[in-house]
Amino acid sequence: VPRLFSTRCADGECCAVFREDLQAPLPDGMRAVSVYSRSDGIVSWRACLDPGAEHVEVDSSHTGMSVNRVVYRVLADVLEGE
Repeated sequence: VPRLFSTRCADGECCAVFREDLQAPLPDGMRAVSVYSRSDGIVSWRACLDPGAEHVEVDSSHTGMSVNRVVYRVLADVLEGE
């Protein structure tokens, strides 16, 4: 979308704190889970292996994750604190 975003937002002072927060480690006690699929044809599964997250591999296409029961089970477990 023309003129909606500019490099000043990505590189400028206005977003400096946001960029710092984005690169900072998660606070103690905050859980991160990366759900990925080696058969995802859109995103490389290797890009999903955040070193600060638990990794859960599922068998799913990229768009199929939105309706994959295994993904929902993982989300339920995370929300339940398991």
